[in-house]
Amino acid sequence: MQLRQLNRSFIHNTFSRVSAANLTRPLLNPSTSLPLVDTFDASAADVSHAVQSAQTAFLSETGWASMSGSFRRDALLALAECMAKNAFLFAQCEALTGKPVTEAMLEIDSCIKTFHFYAAFADKLHGRSFRSPSNHHSFTVREPLGVCGLIAGSNYPLLLASRKVAPALASGNSVIIKPAHQTPLSTLLLASLAGENILPPGVLNVVLGDEKVGSKLANHPGLQKLSFTGSTRGGAAVARTVAASAGTSERGSKNAIIVCEDANLEAAVNQVVDAAFSNSGQNTYAASRLLLHASIHDRFIKMLVDRVKLLKVGHASDFETQMGPLVDSRAVANVMEVIEKAQADRFHLACGGSVLEPGFFVQPTVFTGVSDTSSLALNQVFGPVLAVLRPFESAEEAIHRANATPNSLAAGIFTSSSRHANLAVSKLKTGFVWVNCYNKVPSNVSLGVEASGHGKDSGYEAIDEFTSTKSVHAALLS
Repeated sequence: MQLRQLNRSFIHNTFSRVSAANLTRPLLNPSTSLPLVDTFDASAADVSHAVQSAQTAFLSETGWASMSGSFRRDALLALAECMAKNAFLFAQCEALTGKPVTEAMLEIDSCIKTFHFYAAFADKLHGRSFRSPSNHHSFTVREPLGVCGLIAGSNYPLLLASRKVAPALASGNSVIIKPAHQTPLSTLLLASLAGENILPPGVLNVVLGDEKVGSKLANHPGLQKLSFTGSTRGGAAVARTVAASAGTSERGSKNAIIVCEDANLEAAVNQVVDAAFSNSGQNTYAASRLLLHASIHDRFIKMLVDRVKLLKVGHASDFETQMGPLVDSRAVANVMEVIEKAQADRFHLACGGSVLEPGFFVQPTVFTGVSDTSSLALNQVFGPVLAVLRPFESAEEAIHRANATPNSLAAGIFTSSSRHANLAVSKLKTGFVWVNCYNKVPSNVSLGVEASGHGKDSGYEAIDEFTSTKSVHAALLS
């Protein structure tokens, strides 16, 4: 498939025609800052066409919702197999828009597992039956919602799409997804391959564009569900838009790792580096706050800085690259603003802190001695910046301080003490807690809590998000 084909909306299993109503924007390669191809934003008419297509696919007597669960299961398994056969092509699409190709291959593998996981639910959705008087019958029926609008972020383009598309389709819904305008290629590739004799027309549609197109989709009266992944600010706006509807949002977060005095420091250092700097810190689960016990503080920081300095920063298509670019120049400016503010606050810059050119690169950066109440400790960076907070004396203190921000999606603790681990699992106010590891997110678990989100975007709970329950009480005919 030619790159120039992946530059416009995909509706009713066809790439849309371009007209004067479609805003043109260059798609840039973040590794070089050079244009790859011109893309065309969806017009209001395109969005309405996509919704109409999805409605037809859902409402038809022979439509997606009316098909058997086993049919939907087999279609999702076929799509997973197609993704596996084209895994490197998907990874190349992601590398062209900034994700290191080795990370992209891992992401594609996670996407395949996600489709396998939700395919298994397609023929097992069920209600409940209740004991009733002998001449009555009470039961519930689980039903799909209808047309779902999905808005995905730029940091994990295909994985974020898969975590929404797979449960929505398994449940019998039809969807319109808007990928981030900086990273649309892999989502368009998925839809176009699905349209080749796997999914019927209208089941999976893609509209391109920025937040203006996202707003058109979010506010369209033809939607029964809206699911959003993006920034805290943007997610809050979407939350207001769907206040009266079945909406799901996952927004920005400020996550912490706690390293206790009894931890395996070598293993913890490697995990912290991955937690903070994988995907250049563009990760809602990224650990951007680090709490160290006073007895290991100085030694751990030295080990950490030495390890960070070994990271190879480079072109996303280079298989040796360990940290790639940020998504665009705006992201670079935002991260550098955070770094300059931290320097103005006189926190110690242990390493990094500079822009690298060409492309949209910022060095992996570590600040130490960071105050718990500073903007660096409280606000999401969405870039390669790690704030090491002042040391703690007890696990209870560390957990209390880790909970000091409402924007917490995940947290981690490194310890050899079962007491410390159990205390963290019990007391940390996050949607996900890692113990002696980080960044491991199986398909069968869900995330999202506090101001970081509303609803669930993973695990079995995602099936609940894309279905409704109808209650029935019937008097039996004699």
